[in-house]
Amino acid sequence: MTSILSTVIRMSLIMAFAIFGNLFLIFVIYKGNKISRSKISPVQLLILHTCFADLLFALLSLGSEIGILLTFPHFYASDLVCRLVRYLQVLPLYASPFLMVAISIDRYQAICRPLVHYTSDRFRRPNYFGLTAWLFASICSVPQLFIWQKMSIGKIGNNTTTSIVEWSFAENDSVIAWLLPSLISAFFYFKICTTVWKLPFWQIQQDDNDNNLKQQKVSNSIEASCRLTREYVEVLRKSSTTFQNQVTEFDKKRIKTVRLTLIIVMCNFFLWLPFCVINVLQAFAHKWAWGSGQTIITQIAILGNLNACVNPWIYILFNRKITKRALGTIFCSNESAEISSQKAPSRHSYGPTSFLIKQKVESESQT
Repeated sequence: MTSILSTVIRMSLIMAFAIFGNLFLIFVIYKGNKISRSKISPVQLLILHTCFADLLFALLSLGSEIGILLTFPHFYASDLVCRLVRYLQVLPLYASPFLMVAISIDRYQAICRPLVHYTSDRFRRPNYFGLTAWLFASICSVPQLFIWQKMSIGKIGNNTTTSIVEWSFAENDSVIAWLLPSLISAFFYFKICTTVWKLPFWQIQQDDNDNNLKQQKVSNSIEASCRLTREYVEVLRKSSTTFQNQVTEFDKKRIKTVRLTLIIVMCNFFLWLPFCVINVLQAFAHKWAWGSGQTIITQIAILGNLNACVNPWIYILFNRKITKRALGTIFCSNESAEISSQKAPSRHSYGPTSFLIKQKVESESQT
């Protein structure tokens, strides 16, 4: 009873920190973008999907598990509820790594295939990636409806929940929910890193434009946009100082985004590594798992649960400016926060279109 109580306390603390951290991150993204009057970025949109998955993990996975532990060894609900609870517990566990894959694919498309990235709907595409991740998570969670059941065990009485899971499913579960998404994310980040550190931004964009224009026929509007971009880049090259400053600033933001998402994926991998390894070993050694190894398995499972607490703080540490801006609405007045955001340069103040407009105004003023 003492061990169960200590486990419940630790899980309750993790649940509280996960809820607070993810709600705080949602507030930071929403308020920060509102003050700066900018649209939510694709990465932020996928990060919000991850926040929602972590909140579901805290409320459904940890919350229901705490209730099961407090009433152990009894389960005061029907067999259908038992199966649904186990399904909902596993759903966010699958969704989180699948969303990591979605983030890595989105970053790969943005950095390695910029023409496709900017000619497509860059705000609708992350939602497609996120919804696809949730769809796969829902499908992969379906076996939980069949491997769990409510049954009576001897003198303990009825209303006891148990599992009829086989070792093969435990092995497959670890591969699908942890190893496979990690390998896919690692592949895309390897491609991203080789692209970022080998070629400068303008060469990446020019090579990608040439290859895509040879392979496919684009519309007139897209051709005009590409022509404007190339003219703008050529002018920037002539002004070496301006071009170098812009490329340096772009590289900083690009590498910062890659580091942020890469660290989130690495944390997800290493925090769940011990639990997935123990999960496979548990399938082969039943006696050890239900004997002396039960305490070790419980502690390692709690280590994996920390992933829901870590993700929001990684984003906050990498985006201190937007965090300070959002916190300024709490400790300062909204007017002062808006004034400070107006002093900052707009992200759309430099671009091919604005450059041509400026050139046209100057020529008209000379005539």
